[in-house]
Amino acid sequence: MAGEVDELRAMIANIDDLQRYQESEVLLNFAVSNAIDRINARRGYTGEGYEKQYRSNVIRGALDYLGRLGGEEFSSFSENGVSASYKEVESWLANVVPLLKTYK
Repeated sequence: MAGEVDELRAMIANIDDLQRYQESEVLLNFAVSNAIDRINARRGYTGEGYEKQYRSNVIRGALDYLGRLGGEEFSSFSENGVSASYKEVESWLANVVPLLKTYK
């Protein structure tokens, strides 16, 4: 997971609103871990780590988590003329296709 945290740190270095999280090792690890858990839950994957084809989803999910800090309970908000709303399933997670279950 260290590689993912380093990549996340490099990404937020260029995002003004997220730069304050750059040195918070615990928070960055949690953001990556949270994204991995959500991807694995959606896939029904119970193995260790995550399937490597979802690495970019992990980084995007961690960025999404950091971007939402402080407003997790809101589905939409408006402040100083700027409005934001969150989709039920975030775009970074929507393309992680759940496993199909077959019934006999």
